[in-house]
Amino acid sequence: MKKIILPVALLTILLSCTSLQDDLVHQSSSPEVFLELQEIENDLLLLTYPQEGTDLPNLFQRVNETLDNQQENSLNRQYLANLYSLRSWAAWLSKDNNSAKSWLDKAMEQDSREERVILVQAIITEDIQKALEGIEQVEIQDFYRLQVYKAWLLYHLGQYGEAVTLYDKAFTELPPIYGQIFHESRDLAWQLKDQEILGNAVDYLSDAPILMEEMVKRTLQESILLDGISRQNGLPFRQLYPLLQQRGFILENKPSQRQVDRGDAALFLWMLFIEKENHPEWQYKYSPHFDESPIEDLPLDSPYFDAVLGCVERELMSLPDGSYFYPGLLLSGLDYLEMLNRLKNY
Repeated sequence: MKKIILPVALLTILLSCTSLQDDLVHQSSSPEVFLELQEIENDLLLLTYPQEGTDLPNLFQRVNETLDNQQENSLNRQYLANLYSLRSWAAWLSKDNNSAKSWLDKAMEQDSREERVILVQAIITEDIQKALEGIEQVEIQDFYRLQVYKAWLLYHLGQYGEAVTLYDKAFTELPPIYGQIFHESRDLAWQLKDQEILGNAVDYLSDAPILMEEMVKRTLQESILLDGISRQNGLPFRQLYPLLQQRGFILENKPSQRQVDRGDAALFLWMLFIEKENHPEWQYKYSPHFDESPIEDLPLDSPYFDAVLGCVERELMSLPDGSYFYPGLLLSGLDYLEMLNRLKNY
């Protein structure tokens, strides 16, 4: 009797495991599951390119909670590739670059050809030219997300005609949020597409994010705040930028082609201010007097800490909701010009 029971029991267990595996594959292949991933993507887009009135803290909390509720025990490689790439994106937004890379590696192990995997790989590549080179290695004819992101990169590189073509083709195939977020750069690209563009001469009087080198060049053009450094040393721009990094105006790990975020702008403006006031000792004016940071999303050991407090105290910049500074939010050319004018008039 025992010789019969054991094989039957074993067969039952094996059949049960097979059924469980089938269930896991089926559940994570359902349209509802992929619709939920699309909703997470929509939220991540709003966190990356915030729109007026977006409640960023609650939105970020919702994204993390939704990600935590996904089926990471799935056996569906396509589903896991998409899920892990979205986790990578969320980690990158949290400035956790190690986790972002780890999740992206996991996504690529599942399926490196998935569109979201390639998209997130481009997004977290902060050098625009390198991001573009990565996308151009892929056939994107049916990858409309990648077409939009490539258009956005081309826009920032002054290749407006191709950007408009890609935008117009992709917008009709994607959820409306893509048009909502990227329509302005598409419209500006349309206005500029017939002009002769040299280098990265993007119209900085717009709501489009600017690059680090543009921030420096506009400061040179719109003010005399850098004259003491640029004229004293008689340097061309290609040598001025690394000098500003050495002097602490720009972090060493921020290349000239990187987009400017609020943390970058605070540091640059604060260093301009103490240069203007001739008080170099103010560079670390605040941190010695605090045991913990008074700003929710700015640690005491952040390289931006003193700069942010200095800029907020002098109303060059603000805490949008009174508690958070949002140092990682990208800054538009128009926003930077307004801040620069406050500093000039201080």
